[in-house]
Amino acid sequence: MHFVKEVRSHGEDFRHLSDQQVAEQVARLDATHEVNRRAASAAQRGNYLHRPPAIRFDGKPVGGERWGRQLDAQALHRLGLVGVLRGSRIPPNLVDQLADYLAGPSIPIWRYVVTDAHLAPLPPSTSVAGWKLYQPSNRTLDLLRPVPAARKHAPSQGWEDALYRGQCTVLARIDCSAKALPLSPFPRSLVADLWEPEHRLLAWEPLLLLNLFSTQRVLVASEYEVEPGRYLERLSGTGLDLVPDIPEGEDEVPAFGPLGLDPDEVQGFLRFLSIMSPLLLAWQAAEHDPRPRKKAAERLSRSAHRFLALGQWLGPDGDVIYASKRAEVIFWYVAALEHLVATDGVEGLTRRVSQRTAVLIGRGDDERITVEKQVREAYSVRSKVAHGDTPSNTDLQDLAMTMRRITRRAFLRLITLGPSFDVAANCDEALLSRRARERSIEKPLSSTLSRLDRVFKGIG
Repeated sequence: MHFVKEVRSHGEDFRHLSDQQVAEQVARLDATHEVNRRAASAAQRGNYLHRPPAIRFDGKPVGGERWGRQLDAQALHRLGLVGVLRGSRIPPNLVDQLADYLAGPSIPIWRYVVTDAHLAPLPPSTSVAGWKLYQPSNRTLDLLRPVPAARKHAPSQGWEDALYRGQCTVLARIDCSAKALPLSPFPRSLVADLWEPEHRLLAWEPLLLLNLFSTQRVLVASEYEVEPGRYLERLSGTGLDLVPDIPEGEDEVPAFGPLGLDPDEVQGFLRFLSIMSPLLLAWQAAEHDPRPRKKAAERLSRSAHRFLALGQWLGPDGDVIYASKRAEVIFWYVAALEHLVATDGVEGLTRRVSQRTAVLIGRGDDERITVEKQVREAYSVRSKVAHGDTPSNTDLQDLAMTMRRITRRAFLRLITLGPSFDVAANCDEALLSRRARERSIEKPLSSTLSRLDRVFKGIG
């Protein structure tokens, strides 16, 4: 490639300059302009990374159409291209990777979600509600970076440091709606924080299952968008911190969250996923179905987002870390339950949500009575929070943990019953008829709950 030879011919001129300074010099070379011209032409022929003219404030276009990516000073430096071109050896695959980066062709865009779960070594790939759950190796991470042949010279590795320490649990999936993007001069996460009113979890379905498996919450550490070998950017999150390795203390390890599973526990976890993941996929499919099933899927999604958002305030066993947050956490657990079971208006919410939750998750008359009282107590806290009062004479910590347990069981049972289950009609009828409860709730649940009980007793 003429461009490579041209840059290397200036080696003596660049000897005493930094990589950043060399990048600015290389960006001005005629050979670089020729590369950019040919790349734009090739990208246009392949319909890769098309950007229309920018529009001024008065509605008039500025400049022309753009195709593909360009080599400017920023790209030359951030990709590590200057460093590798100044080296003694040019990797044989550098030119092909650079051509793909600049001009395509189009390839799938991936979403990567890093969790704080610390699991023993997982199988190479596990499917969870349409996502791939795995622990990527350092080699895998490096090959996903832009122009991987130049990665050793890039000023940043793109991924957070903790991922390179091993055993980080990642969710990955192709995003069919995403399109290739040019190299951005500033983090897109900054724009998202400024303009998006509420962050939506990319992988709420598998994250919900991770949080239903145990009382110990699982959080998202970071989210990435990846065009393998061409583009890598963190969309949100600060990543996993690094802490001293205890007891050795000589190295740093990822600061995982409270959910940690040894090899034996991982086997039970994988069995749980094999039971629940196909059931949750049915809810995903219902998002495109006729109105009743679609509305049910939308309610499940809203409830899951409410439930998962509370994880940031929870301790190792689902306890609320800060006393000042306990009433608010209870408030949002009630909101999550409302999304699940209050499907028919707003009148009499306390009665309908407490009774329907009790008949849905209670495993006997005594437990149903207890659950109904606990949800009513949570509603009392909710009402005071909504009106700006401070709840008193209530053990909010115990109630918050109880509401987490109740909400988890409601999720498990509704996911199992499926999006066609009419919560209002079936639960209200089950209040009046033991036979109706057996027919519409207990019998459809029995097979799945017995399988779950073999994984860990009592979760259903």
